Amino acid sequence: MNFQFQILTGYAYGALQPGVILKARHVPDAANQLSENLAVFLENLPPPEQDVVSVHTDAGLDDDHLLVRLVEAVHLVGLECGDLRLTPILWTRVDDAVQVYVPTLSPKLIIWAFKTIVENLEARSDPMTANIQAEFMDQIMQKSLRLLPSGTNARSLIDSAAARRMPFYIFDRKHIVFGYGAGSHVMSSSITDRESGIGVTLAKSKAATNRYLRLSEFPVTKQAMVRSFEDVKLFAETNGFPIVLKPTAEEQGRGGT
Repeated sequence: MNFQFQILTGYAYGALQPGVILKARHVPDAANQLSENLAVFLENLPPPEQDVVSVHTDAGLDDDHLLVRLVEAVHLVGLECGDLRLTPILWTRVDDAVQVYVPTLSPKLIIWAFKTIVENLEARSDPMTANIQAEFMDQIMQKSLRLLPSGTNARSLIDSAAARRMPFYIFDRKHIVFGYGAGSHVMSSSITDRESGIGVTLAKSKAATNRYLRLSEFPVTKQAMVRSFEDVKLFAETNGFPIVLKPTAEEQGRGGT
């Protein structure tokens, strides 16, 4: 088997999102150990929350072809990690090769996941057990955190942009460009490039933000700085429940109730 990868930013070509073009040659039709291991691997993956069209029949391949199953595995693993497909997976045949276009938020994730799945399943003499596969998926998901846009806000903004057919470019994990040219905005989480330095400083401190909004007569919840469990108990006695605990300078809404 021979695989080649090409990354498309999408942004410059009018596509909704980046993508990977996989060019595959000499993929066997007959069943082998890889295909058997892959079949069990797919059975143990959770069903996808997003339905994505994958028109492999355009390349003359049936549902059980090894390449079709490999792309399905990478697609499902990517979704499990938090990836997103805004357009169908496209297939075509060029001379002696099959080309597959996989839309993604992280081309690096798709390429790395494809290689990792092939290398691990090809090297095994028998399929993964459910426990081994769970550990394998944990490792992939940990790695994916460094390859996908960070935070829940980024995903929500991308969903909204896609719904409005707005082009976006993932500059790096923390910064996404929405729109083109002079009309574009760079965003980091929910902060834009138009925000002042003072605004950013206030936004990064939950205590300062609460005080500022209260000063401006916005309806905000009661808040207190706590440094010990006794402080929490004292606040609960006067404020009641529920109580949300958050680090003062933590971003992306992390905290516990």
